[in-house]
Amino acid sequence: MLDQTIKKICNTENELIKAGNIKGEMAEFGNFLSQVLQLSEPINTCYARELENMKQTAKEANQNTLDGMLSILNNIFYFSYGHDMVYKEKIKAGCFMHEILPIIQVEMETEIKELFNDLSVIPENSKYQKNIEAITSIVAKHRDFNSLLFLLYVNEWQFPSDWQKLYPQNAHELEIMINQSNITIGDFLNALVEFKIVSIKDVFLAIENPKLREDYLHIISGLEAGKKKEVANLGHIHLPVGYFNTNTMQDFVKNPKPSSPNSGTIILN
Repeated sequence: MLDQTIKKICNTENELIKAGNIKGEMAEFGNFLSQVLQLSEPINTCYARELENMKQTAKEANQNTLDGMLSILNNIFYFSYGHDMVYKEKIKAGCFMHEILPIIQVEMETEIKELFNDLSVIPENSKYQKNIEAITSIVAKHRDFNSLLFLLYVNEWQFPSDWQKLYPQNAHELEIMINQSNITIGDFLNALVEFKIVSIKDVFLAIENPKLREDYLHIISGLEAGKKKEVANLGHIHLPVGYFNTNTMQDFVKNPKPSSPNSGTIILN
């Protein structure tokens, strides 16, 4: 019962986020994408529209067409040059609101389940409405935390001086969460890779030819392994996501692998 309630609230949040992203991307992202693709005319588009068009095309597409689609999704939409420049523009167009990553979802559900159980969310409970409002508030807080991580990702993990203004309802709690979080930059980057790969696979799952579908899903799984290997080779993956809220680049140069948000010692796995 509680799991279903959490899922329903999260699905509502994600649908609102998707709708907001579409609106923002249609206003700004299409123009940016037309520049990247060196098109003569600006285009009015968004990720959701392009992915849906690709799904329809993929159903009966031949190998050449599918290869082209995979190249576009890989090299432009999800893993572009310039440190993920295109996807970061998508994030900015959506005001840093992004579907909640599973790594954040787990922490959110843990917090909710420490406070509530199945009996908390049955309509017969006298505190039902109050409990639903409290759960919705926790979801909103983690939604904003998820958004903050995407803001930091776009900003190379540096904190803009006025970042709190983006989250007026939860700024104080987010400050505490980000400073205490054990999520590392590497954790976030791997979670983002997984999210992107699921999005790419979703397009190719539409292929009606079973053998062709299996072949491309295998290729995409290989792509995921390659991208995670790239993440593993980065020099800052052991840093907590909130590291630069309390530390400077000089601190990082002196001690590039702190063991926790509150420690300066180096622990290598």
